[in-house]
Amino acid sequence: MKQRRILALVVAIAVFAAAAGWFAGRQLKSSNEAQADVAAPEPSLITVAVESVSLESSVVVRGTVRFEGSTSVTVSGGLGPAVVTGAPPAQGDVVNEGDVFVEVTGRPVFVLAGELPMFRSMVPGAEGDDVVQFEEALQRLGYDVGAVDGVYDEALEQAVTAWYTDAGYSASGPTLEEQEQLSAAASAVTAARSALRSNEQALAQARESVPESTRLALDQSVRDAQRALDDVLAERAAAQVEADQERDAQIVVRDAGKSELADAQARLSQAEAGTHPDTGLTPTESELSELRGAVDSAAADLNDAELLLVQLANAAAAVPGQFQRQVEDATTQLAIQTASRRESLAGQDLSGYSEAIADANREVVAAQERLTRLETEIGIQVPATELVFLPTLPRRVESVFVERGSVISGAVANVSGVDLILDSSVPAGDRPLIKVGDRVVADDADLGVSVEGEIVFVADTTGTQGASSSRYYLRIRLDEGVDANELPSNLRVTVPFSSSDGEVLAVPLAAVSAAANGTPRVQVERSTGNVDVVDVVTGLRAGGLIEVRAVDGSLAEGDRVVVGFEGASLADDLSDDGTDESSAGEVSLR
Repeated sequence: MKQRRILALVVAIAVFAAAAGWFAGRQLKSSNEAQADVAAPEPSLITVAVESVSLESSVVVRGTVRFEGSTSVTVSGGLGPAVVTGAPPAQGDVVNEGDVFVEVTGRPVFVLAGELPMFRSMVPGAEGDDVVQFEEALQRLGYDVGAVDGVYDEALEQAVTAWYTDAGYSASGPTLEEQEQLSAAASAVTAARSALRSNEQALAQARESVPESTRLALDQSVRDAQRALDDVLAERAAAQVEADQERDAQIVVRDAGKSELADAQARLSQAEAGTHPDTGLTPTESELSELRGAVDSAAADLNDAELLLVQLANAAAAVPGQFQRQVEDATTQLAIQTASRRESLAGQDLSGYSEAIADANREVVAAQERLTRLETEIGIQVPATELVFLPTLPRRVESVFVERGSVISGAVANVSGVDLILDSSVPAGDRPLIKVGDRVVADDADLGVSVEGEIVFVADTTGTQGASSSRYYLRIRLDEGVDANELPSNLRVTVPFSSSDGEVLAVPLAAVSAAANGTPRVQVERSTGNVDVVDVVTGLRAGGLIEVRAVDGSLAEGDRVVVGFEGASLADDLSDDGTDESSAGEVSLR
């Protein structure tokens, strides 16, 4: 019994050892089997389809929105405090030419467009470029200023009156001081005329002892002598005008002769060069002779005209000498008659009366001139405190520094242009791609905002106008009609700089490589499972795609191009199957 138990135990141990050995043997593999189990799976191609698309390359930057050209508006209140008596403009208001910008001490302050600042009041009689600027501005507003000649005349004065009236104000007239000056000048004229009449009456009384008939005869003789001198001078002037007109008419004839000769010479030169000016054919000898005769004739006519012009010019210059004797005789006769009258009346010493009358006459003339000048200068005027010139209008109010009741001590407001500007910058590498005049698109994808504009300035150096030291400043004017309230302060700016001009074949940049000789190529998967290497010509790149064109035409839309492999490099796989062993040395074109 004991022996049976020992035998059963041995058998059990043997069975267990055999089972363990069998299991261990199942877990052991040869080296080849182990390598086979850990080897990578067969590589598979990664391909994409050739597309037919329109490509467009662009520069994309960010831009900050602002209004163009900010400037301060400063108003003076004159001698007293400048108190704002009317509501000033509000932020965001648009100020147009001719608007009342603000009311100060009950008076309007208008804005007009002009480069010259308001440096003096516009008063009657004023002349200068600032008056021209003022006339042009009122003319743009529709007022009749007469001739735009830089003179503040009656027509401009009437236009100013109408302008103020239309705005609901009265134009400024003469000040109290100016009214007193006018009154004093008018009184001076009245007094001078009264003194003249008194002296004339005294002379008349002094002459009563001389027979009236004698005095009248002497006066008539002087008048006759004066009239004779005037007639001679008028005849000389008429003769001079006639001679000058004949000379000027001959100048016209001479100039026409020059043109005729030049034309004849040009025609002859053309013919001598081989082409007749009328027929376009080679001229005959007789035609050449005829053209030479025309040149000679024109030259002769011009010579005659020059000679006649010299004669007429000499005749015009001689006119004063021809009348010299007559003028001298008439002048002498007037002196004789004047002396005779004086001698005939010598019985009384009337020189004192005559001198007094002459002095009174001079005083009347001087007083009248002073009155006329004041009447010209004093009238409707535009004080310097009631007008502001800005270089361009309309303008948008950016900020206001006063309110009704304020006393102005500086700027009233800041205004900017109404055009919206984008300030941006581009890196040095993109600077050659853009230029003034390029159209751009500015947008904000999150807000769904998109506007267009135009590049108006590109800096030539980096680091200007707030750009960093490595970037070039860029200014863009947005198109009209854009509502500034709908725009965020910062926008993405896209500047297209090249286009494929229609649809072209394109593949991802990763699909294009270059052989050792630099030839660009793509690998195309064919339906047979093979991969063909196709040489291509590359073009525009945009959005991760590149334009390609097969050198031999063996590439079409929909073809599958290789961009990589799962489990192996493209070069290794091609070397293994022998399709293109040279591809192991390719260099990426990206």
